[in-house]
Amino acid sequence: GGFHTGQILTSTGVTGLTATLALGQIANGSGSLAYSITGTPASAGTALFALNIGGQACSLSVTIAPGSIGSINCAGATIIGTIISGVAASGVSRLVPYTGGNGGTHNGQMVTSTGVTGLTANLLSGLFVSGSGSLTYTITGTPASAGTALFALNIGGQSCSLSVTIAPGSIGSLNCASTNITGILISGLAASGASAAVT
Repeated sequence: GGFHTGQILTSTGVTGLTATLALGQIANGSGSLAYSITGTPASAGTALFALNIGGQACSLSVTIAPGSIGSINCAGATIIGTIISGVAASGVSRLVPYTGGNGGTHNGQMVTSTGVTGLTANLLSGLFVSGSGSLTYTITGTPASAGTALFALNIGGQSCSLSVTIAPGSIGSLNCASTNITGILISGLAASGASAAVT
């Protein structure tokens, strides 16, 4: 039934939190102590608080949930930039929408391409917004060929396959009329050293 002076404790393990017990009275017999937890946890995991009150001590464990999302939509990704076969990707990214964000952190991810190889999609660590938002994957590298590059995304408890079209090499026009012929071709003789440079 006596009084206690309260406590202010900082977390270990997962840092960034404070547990505060206000000055109060200990109940006769059984009761409970109400610690208010405030702050911003630095990561997911377990935050520990070393309680020591009324001549007793224990370690309070508080689970810090990771950031999560309810769904991710690779098919609805916004396309920024074009990737061309054999050319290093520059200024290329995909904005992948999601729903059901809980506002928590994520560690980002780096995913290498399959199908068309040679590319990497990189998501920097950050926060999921509460509700709906999008994740920006920056794509770098040089694709080995034209076709479809696939990236297996797995973030916030959800996964999807992001497909990226790799364009073949192309030209704007072809002018056969101004072709430069090198060498002579003679009927009945095998061609040797002959070429045609078409602009």
